[in-house]
Amino acid sequence: MLDDSGMETNVHFETKTGVVTIAGSLQNGIYGDIDGDEDITSADALSILRISAGLDDISEELFVIADVDGDEDITSADALAVLRCSAGMSDNENIGNPIE
Repeated sequence: MLDDSGMETNVHFETKTGVVTIAGSLQNGIYGDIDGDEDITSADALSILRISAGLDDISEELFVIADVDGDEDITSADALAVLRCSAGMSDNENIGNPIE
């Protein structure tokens, strides 16, 4: 993805098994789409669950994307909400919407 100046931007976060690079920027982020593929899937839910359990670290930029309930904490409730959305059962108005 490109930023406002036309430069490609990437977001990085470290996991216990390596570094994940996500093309894009926070301004182009979608609530719940932690991997930046513009699709809400169970993989996003799993990533958020791993973060909530302390298994993976997250950047400040991705924190906003993962904290879908807006309580300023990433918990299993965020992961469950994303999982429900991926199965078409979401009642969370944030998930799948662009971050403004």
